Amino acid sequence: MKNTTATILRLAREKACLTQEQAAQVVDTVVADIAALETDGVSDWTVSGWVVPRLLVEAYRMTQEEIAGMDASIAYFARFLREPFATGGEILAEGEALMSASKEGSRAHLFAVRGLIRAYANDRQFEKAMRLASDALDRYNELDGRGEDMTDILLDIGNAHTQRGDFLLALTEYERAIDCILKHHGKTLDHDDADEDERNTFASWQKQLSSQLARAYSSALIAAAKVGDTERVKDYADKCRVLLEFSDFSRKDWYLTTIEYSIASAARLREDYETAAEHYEAARQGYEKAGRHIEAARMLGNVGEMLMEMGRLTDAEKALDESRRLKVEYGESEAYLLSTDVTLARLLFKLATNHDGDHAGYDAAATLAKAVYANPAALAETRLEAAELLAEMSDDIAMIRRACATAATLEQTPANTAMVWRLLKKIGGDAANVNRH
Repeated sequence: MKNTTATILRLAREKACLTQEQAAQVVDTVVADIAALETDGVSDWTVSGWVVPRLLVEAYRMTQEEIAGMDASIAYFARFLREPFATGGEILAEGEALMSASKEGSRAHLFAVRGLIRAYANDRQFEKAMRLASDALDRYNELDGRGEDMTDILLDIGNAHTQRGDFLLALTEYERAIDCILKHHGKTLDHDDADEDERNTFASWQKQLSSQLARAYSSALIAAAKVGDTERVKDYADKCRVLLEFSDFSRKDWYLTTIEYSIASAARLREDYETAAEHYEAARQGYEKAGRHIEAARMLGNVGEMLMEMGRLTDAEKALDESRRLKVEYGESEAYLLSTDVTLARLLFKLATNHDGDHAGYDAAATLAKAVYANPAALAETRLEAAELLAEMSDDIAMIRRACATAATLEQTPANTAMVWRLLKKIGGDAANVNRH
């Protein structure tokens, strides 16, 4: 940060004709904004680290009002790093207002757009999210040197498709992001002629490139595994391992831990549980080392789910209980906790079934699943999982019909459609008759 600050002070004085005190005030304001986000527990590479020099370069031209607008947009985007499923009318309205108030092409506008894409996706308004992302791509395509911004938006689009369960489209967008990254990989630096500021800027750009490749490769790996493309799974797993091999973990490089998680997830989908366990543990340790305790707790939850798939129910219960305890301790979002509760309810049902119809176990599972189903904070998919479990546990036709009706309101992705048909078989219906049952 010291070298960056010195660079901005020089630029501010030479190009903007500010006094040293005025330039320092601008720099201090932006640095304080970033530090505040770090204090809030947000250490995403998009907000901190590589982006600080760009924010500072932009800020030295700004009025204090414009700096405040940029601060508000960054804070809005950062909310989705802390609360991935945040949604609601107020959140949508805030994002729309920030986007309208900011200048197109500015950092304030970029962060407002990226946050709003997530808000629309969380609200199941995927058409609006895609339209906003497409417009942003067209805009940043017109701006020279903004390839990293286009990459971020392509990754956001892929994540939105992942959220709606369309992994084939998600894979397409992740691969577009990879192409965009590699297209802009041609930057070179003449180290003999470059001064210290130029070398620092180039190093910052390389850091951003590595983080984006880590996100893109790991996301593409999971999407490829979800669609069963074994050739791509092997290719992206190999690329992920190369990134890990030539990188060392530090607090600033915590994002590489996502690669470990992706390798684990892909191995689990192939039922290669030994490999999955190894990489889940590596991911958990990486997140712990970076101080990202919620993510570490999620890795433990993934291990619990995997153990349940393997039939090791007692071990699964221990892992899931500990995962939930840690999530609560470190402030996990309610939506994620409710998803964990559905998994625990299904585990209780399996344990009860294995113990010759343990009625207390059945009752505990049903009570937990009903609580999730009735909670408005639960994601639609989580409510559907709870409804399907309740339908599986009971011959209550009314509950099965409610589950069918819930499923019919969701995005018709392959996963949701398969769940609808499983439910319909229990009542001998078809998709056209769901609402009449």
